Amino acid sequence: MGIKTKIVGIAYKNDNGMPRQELLLRAKLRGDEYVNLEHEKNNPNSDHAIAVRDINGHQLGYLKDALAADIIDWIKKRGSTKAQILNITGGEDEVNFECNIEIPVTIEWGPEEETKPKKEKEKEKGKEKEKEKEKEIQSGCLGWIILTIVAFISFLYVSRWLIK
Repeated sequence: MGIKTKIVGIAYKNDNGMPRQELLLRAKLRGDEYVNLEHEKNNPNSDHAIAVRDINGHQLGYLKDALAADIIDWIKKRGSTKAQILNITGGEDEVNFECNIEIPVTIEWGPEEETKPKKEKEKEKGKEKEKEKEKEIQSGCLGWIILTIVAFISFLYVSRWLIK
């Protein structure tokens, strides 16, 4: 299960002059199954641009800007991630290719605490309860120690009074 989308910007050439259409044709002929998604930090057009690269690192295009804005934090956490190529269509005249991909989705429930397995949470709760019991025992022991000291001092005071 994932987010299905088309790669945009595939009609352009890369900075080295390589047409992205040619790169898509090569990917189709090789039978590539995956592309890499990488945040393009220094993109002058968008702070959240996500480049789509083939297995050799050549840029095929971008994710749509609205989608990139929605998943940029998820991509930044991972540095890069793979997306599955669903199909490469068109290109009857070896141009006008399109590429459909699927970005895998993982559900994150929020803070790290909420994503821990149940057994880990139960272990931590057990450790917290043990610490609380130790504190109770320590405070109880301290109470007894103070009471014993007071009783001993009282005994010494009373016995001194009795001796006189």
